[in-house]
Amino acid sequence: PQLVAAMKIDPIITRIEKYNKEELFRKLIEINLRYKGTEYNKSRSYEALINFLTKCGRLEDCEEAIKSAQSLNIRITADYMSDFMELRDEKKHVKRGVLYAFKALFKKK
Repeated sequence: PQLVAAMKIDPIITRIEKYNKEELFRKLIEINLRYKGTEYNKSRSYEALINFLTKCGRLEDCEEAIKSAQSLNIRITADYMSDFMELRDEKKHVKRGVLYAFKALFKKK
């Protein structure tokens, strides 16, 4: 447990990103929360998960991770929040585009 506070999180995140598995990001968050990791480690763990989810295009899971971090008073930096906002805006435009396509398809002439 004392090792968690002393661990360097950035090389660990780099290694986890190579495996590209969500459960590893979540496990890192769990370890930091359970064994009282530093605020920086908690923040970086959540940011890594949000980055992974954003790259996968999983908007709802991103929102859930951000809400979870906020409820625990864990800071998410602006870079990751802007990536999330871009994904959210992109998803809105895609939904609108699909709806407009269907409307145009069934539109009376």
